Amino acid sequence: MMNEHSKDHQALYPIREVSRLTGIKPITLRAWERRYGLVEPVRTPSGHRLYTENHLAIIKEAMMLVDTGLPISQVKAILTDRAELLKHSAPAEAINCDWHDVILQAISAQSYQQLHSLTHRMLDANRDYRLLATHLLRLSQAANLLDPNSLFWHQAWIQELNQQLAHRLHLWRQQTYQSKELILILHHLDTPSWLHKLMGLHCYEQGLTPVFIDTPFKTQADMLLPANLTHFKGVIYLLTLEQEYHQLSTDSLLQPIGSLQCWIMGHATFEDENQATVATDLRAWPFWFEPLLINPRD
Repeated sequence: MMNEHSKDHQALYPIREVSRLTGIKPITLRAWERRYGLVEPVRTPSGHRLYTENHLAIIKEAMMLVDTGLPISQVKAILTDRAELLKHSAPAEAINCDWHDVILQAISAQSYQQLHSLTHRMLDANRDYRLLATHLLRLSQAANLLDPNSLFWHQAWIQELNQQLAHRLHLWRQQTYQSKELILILHHLDTPSWLHKLMGLHCYEQGLTPVFIDTPFKTQADMLLPANLTHFKGVIYLLTLEQEYHQLSTDSLLQPIGSLQCWIMGHATFEDENQATVATDLRAWPFWFEPLLINPRD
């Protein structure tokens, strides 16, 4: 199968976590291992199975092939052939890699293993969230250039990206220490789901704890918050990246919301069309991921 990278070896998941991430019951995972040799998990001294990132990608790709009607008994041979053809296509050096071309090549090759592994490496390699967000936006907008078959795999990549970002948020939430600096995050209906997850990770990196409002806003009324939010230090509004957003006025958001610090993230000319106040920081794309500075309370 595909060679596992050193970072893949560091991410070891117990079988219950793999079951949660894939939706496959542990008894089925064990059967795929014993009967068909789909993956060979790492074993702890006590005999418990641990799965790498590469194992996870193999299992997900196997699921997609089984869903097309292919017998599980034939899946490993197909994945082995694909891995042999694709093993030289992944970049040996993640730094300065052209992720746009590399991910699109994996989409064209229709390899879930490659998409999983490359997305994992891309997220690890880019600690600059502003640069990462620019890469991801360009890739997410590439759907317009793809043929119908590749479009399916592009959607599969978007789903994989969201799953990996959600998993990273999950790991942050599992940490014993959680900052008491709570930040609300609200997003527009047209804001990509991966973008508000990335903003949540940005908050964690800044020593803040994000709290997501799951229901997206669409109208001016949806964006208003109650005045009594004393447990929160700030609120982030993620507007759409489309300039047509001007039909929704942000005037009311520019007024102080209690003692909350407010960040409003908009399209490329957003700052030119609006004026910030003391309590509000307006940010045009791609400056959403600059440091989040909280003004001290009186």
